[in-house]
Amino acid sequence: MNMTKFFPKIGALILGLCFATSLFAAQTYEPQLEHQRNPNDYCVKCHKFSGDGTQHGGQWHLGKFYGIHLTKMNPNNGKPITCVSCHGNISENHRRGAKDVMRFQSDIFSKTKPMYTVEQQNQVCFACHNPDKMREKLWVHDVHAMKLPCAACHVLHPKDDPMHGLNQKEQVKLCVDCHGKQQREHTNIQHAQMPHIDTKELKNE
Repeated sequence: MNMTKFFPKIGALILGLCFATSLFAAQTYEPQLEHQRNPNDYCVKCHKFSGDGTQHGGQWHLGKFYGIHLTKMNPNNGKPITCVSCHGNISENHRRGAKDVMRFQSDIFSKTKPMYTVEQQNQVCFACHNPDKMREKLWVHDVHAMKLPCAACHVLHPKDDPMHGLNQKEQVKLCVDCHGKQQREHTNIQHAQMPHIDTKELKNE
């Protein structure tokens, strides 16, 4: 065997393996920082409950801030869900009252126009909750998907069950209450649009 030709080949092979290994490691390695700041801490400095149960930080927040969502992982990146995952990043003027984050409307009968459309609100939820799977699980998701905001039936910061923590009987009551109010609102509108008839003039005729 010609050793002068053998060793350069071995050296090139080893060098190639080292390069391939380092390249693979560079693609898969993700640094783990032990002392990363909790992104939720910045939000809950203002958005929190006081000792007497009074809620601070905006009228749009429902339920407890530390709900079941913040114990789950984001299926899109495998990282913990944070406030930013649903509400988005804030601007420098946020503390001055800038309405720059996603707000979810729960009261569909409110006279106040929502900041975001039903589609915009629900797209945030659909980023993690697959609408096709939800339709298979319960038919009401198919009927209400793009007509009502998810927050009309679900709580963004649920302590337990996202469906308001209700059992099946109470869930049915929620449907009846909502559709009953919808019917009353529709009836009131119809009455308001009807032409006014002076009953005194009818008696005189």
